Amino acid sequence: MNRVRDSTFFLITVLAAVFLLGGYFLLEDKNHLVETTQKELKGLSLQRDILGIIIAMQKVRGSHAPLAAKDQKFLPISEQNKQTLKELFAKIDAQNAVRGLLPVDEWNELKKSGEDLFLNETLPPSSHLFEERTTLIKRFIRAMRDISDNSTLILDPEITSYYLIDITTNLLPRMIEYIAHHRGAITAMLLKKQPINPDKIHSDLLQLEPLYDNLIRAASMVQRSKTTDQIYGPNVTDISNADIFYKSLLDSALHRSSTVSAYDFFMRGTEVIRAYLATYDQSADLLNLLLKQRIKINKDGRVSIIFFLLFLYCFVIAIGYLALKNYVQKQEVIAARDLKHVLGKLEKTNDELEHFAYVASHDLKEPLRTVASFARLLQHKYGDTIDATGKEYLTILMNASMRMQQMVSNLLDYAKLDYELSKPESLDCAEELTLVLESLKQPIEQSGAVITTSALPTITHHGAQFMRLMQNLISNAIKYSREGTAPQIHIACEERPDAWLFSVKDNGIGIDKKYFRKIFEPFKRLHNQDQYEGTGIGLAMCKKMVERMGGKLWLSSTPNEGSVFYFTLAKQLN
Repeated sequence: MNRVRDSTFFLITVLAAVFLLGGYFLLEDKNHLVETTQKELKGLSLQRDILGIIIAMQKVRGSHAPLAAKDQKFLPISEQNKQTLKELFAKIDAQNAVRGLLPVDEWNELKKSGEDLFLNETLPPSSHLFEERTTLIKRFIRAMRDISDNSTLILDPEITSYYLIDITTNLLPRMIEYIAHHRGAITAMLLKKQPINPDKIHSDLLQLEPLYDNLIRAASMVQRSKTTDQIYGPNVTDISNADIFYKSLLDSALHRSSTVSAYDFFMRGTEVIRAYLATYDQSADLLNLLLKQRIKINKDGRVSIIFFLLFLYCFVIAIGYLALKNYVQKQEVIAARDLKHVLGKLEKTNDELEHFAYVASHDLKEPLRTVASFARLLQHKYGDTIDATGKEYLTILMNASMRMQQMVSNLLDYAKLDYELSKPESLDCAEELTLVLESLKQPIEQSGAVITTSALPTITHHGAQFMRLMQNLISNAIKYSREGTAPQIHIACEERPDAWLFSVKDNGIGIDKKYFRKIFEPFKRLHNQDQYEGTGIGLAMCKKMVERMGGKLWLSSTPNEGSVFYFTLAKQLN
């Protein structure tokens, strides 16, 4: 009987393991498809930002020569697009959008070249500068293709997606650059009253013709194979109309160059580009929708697989439960006995650690007190015979000893926070704050600090820790005030659904954002001892106290304007 039971259990376990393994691989495949498609979406979003950079660069490039000729109509165009460049560069950097899509060094080099060539106000107008900017714009267009490769967009298996990617990554950016290049070059010619070479125009149009034919073909294939009606996608008629408009614009510049103004030609060329950008937006929106639909399909597939795996898991657990039931019951008895023993040892260890901390603190302080005492004795007894340098050394020695004693005391207080926590009690925060301010009466009066509060609640919490926390934050606000400016400190509290949010705001020296994490580390100081006294452990203790009380501590700050320290206290204590 036992052999039959064991064999049955083994067979069920093997079958369940096979099904679980198969389901696992199916789930991994779905996860891979979701991750790949999400990366494609990220690449598409970055491409749109890069195209925005290209469009802004093209407008700055085209308006540089007219501005050099004192044509102020182009000034708003140049300034607006320079601002756009700055915002897009900052946006891509802030979102870390190039990670995994472009080498960071390559992006930084592209961005620096863009800032040097397009945001430098002192560059003189020249054909050399125009061509340098054109070369950089082409590098940004190549970067769009690199993003397509690195985000696997180029490997997309769907026919509709394939043509949409070709339109957004290759065809439209190149066509727009051809048109923008003509717009800038012909605008400069019209401005200088130079004759326009018809042979050069016709040669450029011949180079543009294959791009246009491929764009029409790709748009037609998308319309034929499109799988959604939610977004229209690229339209062949719109593309044809834009091409006709562009050729007619070139014809008017060619045959009526004496009557067409540089500004009018530039703005009409911009309208042509805007028409092609509308096609780009239609294509990118459709591609974005198709990718999101694919993510949804694969996520739905994952749900079915997960339910199947859960069923098998529950089945195996049910079978295993019968075999493990007796074993678990025995182990529970053993575990309870062992837990009691461990808790007893832990309590004893805590007592020993606390005793050790006090003894270590006393033993560390004793030699420091001896050093300080003998230094004072030397200064008192032999002060008249010691030169100025010796006196300075003795002063440094005494100050260092006292600082070390303070650091030892603070370190002990910091360690005790792990196991010392007062019992919860009803706290009138306004009364508690009054006691805190009374204890800080001397520094408040000396600094001329003005302390205000909003309405403070009555809460149930750890009173000693709350008072110490407020005392540390307020004393810091007084200490780190700006020279010649009286501290202005405001304490406020806001009720949240599950917590109280307190804030201590000051008008002090402020803190640079890059130091926000460092200031909460023990003994980490941003200023030397001559500037501001202290051991650098106050905020670390505040952070640990708040966390021991079940809350969080953080700040916002602007250098030379002030800081706001926030901390939360849970309404329900564990």
